[in-house]
Amino acid sequence: YGEVDNVPAGTVFGLGDYQRKGRQEMSDTGFFRPFVTPEWIDKTDGCCYSIIVNNDNGLSKDMGDTILYAGAGGRHRGQNRTAIQSFNQDWSSVTNAALRKNFQTGKKVRVIRGPKLQSKFSTAYTG
Repeated sequence: YGEVDNVPAGTVFGLGDYQRKGRQEMSDTGFFRPFVTPEWIDKTDGCCYSIIVNNDNGLSKDMGDTILYAGAGGRHRGQNRTAIQSFNQDWSSVTNAALRKNFQTGKKVRVIRGPKLQSKFSTAYTG
């Protein structure tokens, strides 16, 4: 949880190939292990190590020191990840429950800003 040795804040992973090379570099450093999911959840305590905020139809908001994360769920099974939210989320989602537990226990969550994130704080932002 929190910082990782030898990975300073602002590190850019996989410059030029964020999806494959970036995920590999994050995994190699222990900063973010999963290769597909945008959340890394500790199965032993149910908290969330880190999240990737990338492309969620603009539902997440990045204000620099504060991020309003859209969370997981809100779409019916089989819907494309870019489909609009079709129902309200709840705490039964493993991801949402993990983030709630982080909040309750005060454990920090690492945040990775993906290249598709429309934010002036994202590495790939051109707006």
